[in-house]
Amino acid sequence: MRRSIRQQGDTLSHPVLQALGSIAWRTTTKSAIARGTCSDSEFVWSRNRAAKAAANRGGPDIDRGYKPGAIARSMVEGAATRFPAKGQLAVIRPYRKNLLGGGEEKVRFDIFNEGTHVYVESSYAFASTDLAGELHRQHGYRVRFNDDPQYPQILEIVEEVPIPKPLALPRSTPE
Repeated sequence: MRRSIRQQGDTLSHPVLQALGSIAWRTTTKSAIARGTCSDSEFVWSRNRAAKAAANRGGPDIDRGYKPGAIARSMVEGAATRFPAKGQLAVIRPYRKNLLGGGEEKVRFDIFNEGTHVYVESSYAFASTDLAGELHRQHGYRVRFNDDPQYPQILEIVEEVPIPKPLALPRSTPE
């Protein structure tokens, strides 16, 4: 015969109810607070052991902490591809930067064609953190790239270039 969770006279005999019995509810904050110390409840100890084991276990990723910053939209459909660097100059509009290890950042940008005033493609290249700090989103820059297509790098910012602002989406008008 299965034992019910709550029997008459024996209110805290089940382990789940024992764990719940060690939690008191505050009516003002609506949060659970463990009554007593950690040694009073096996429930709290098991959570403590699990947290310590997870901390010691670690993981494959390096915790770089909170990454502040903003991401703008690309002006071109599709995913960013590796820029085919050949030592050329290009006009770019950065829209996203990711911090990598070793003082380097991955910069995603749209390539702007000055002749047709159209954004041609979305690409990425690498830059030092100092140089990437000077590249502001949604600004146009004429930059010089290295000559390695397998590892494209932005070597220098030649000048800031005015580029057309993105068109605003039409707003719905109240009826």
